[in-house]
Amino acid sequence: MNLQVKFFEINSSIGNFSETFLHKFSLLCIPIIETIFKSSLNIGIPLPIVKDIQLANGSELTILEKSEQIRIDANLEYI
Repeated sequence: MNLQVKFFEINSSIGNFSETFLHKFSLLCIPIIETIFKSSLNIGIPLPIVKDIQLANGSELTILEKSEQIRIDANLEYI
């Protein structure tokens, strides 16, 4: 399995992230994220259950073709 994780800033409402921060953040997080994704492809991803909160019908998982990214648009409902 060829899995490659990259961090980059697309849009930020709290300010721009420095390249140094993104590099150090990726050094810390990439091994963890790769392990989680590789194991989740084998056993699935368990979704946490939070009392009175559920995913709405409008939630979508989108695979972006050109950039080979996965985007999760989740709408949470409080019931």
